Amino acid sequence: MDSQQNSEPEYVDLGLSVKWATCNLGASSFEQPGKYYAWGETTGYTGEQIESSVREFNSTEYDNTESKPASDFIGTLGAEYDAATKELGNNWRMPTSDEYQELLDGTTQEWVTSYHGIDGYIIRSNKNSNTIFLPAAGFASEGLCYMGVYCNYSTSVSINHDTRIILEQYNSLYMNNGCGRSLGISIRPVYVGE
Repeated sequence: MDSQQNSEPEYVDLGLSVKWATCNLGASSFEQPGKYYAWGETTGYTGEQIESSVREFNSTEYDNTESKPASDFIGTLGAEYDAATKELGNNWRMPTSDEYQELLDGTTQEWVTSYHGIDGYIIRSNKNSNTIFLPAAGFASEGLCYMGVYCNYSTSVSINHDTRIILEQYNSLYMNNGCGRSLGISIRPVYVGE
């Protein structure tokens, strides 16, 4: 890895096709929300930066920024637009929508309130009982929204001009492609190295 990349986080083997990072991109522990990224954006922003208006996540700003994929791009992000690869190196990337679906199908999910002070989901493997925790980090628009209520996680795939995300609301964890790519969303990287 080059000097601009962060040290690699830990990962958990859930018995699936990829290994999942123990924390969100830009976080140093599992309960932190990490940074927020518009789809295809490789620079993340903390909640503090968003609340102080360093970065507003709206469609006008997104469409006018040349460092992101064009607004009509459909498909899977290449490594140059994958924030996990850019920050952590070639052994890491953003998960695909199929990998999120595999995560849902191969695990049990339990919504917990105030787990280490944070609401979110404990995800437990059906194969080996290993776990990860997805904090309810909400999302960023023109400020932080729905922290403690929604677990929004971006994937590397865009369908019908929207990013495909995993969305949580209390006891229903499901896939949803209704999130515009200009919103700031958390990223949970996957490890694809050997």
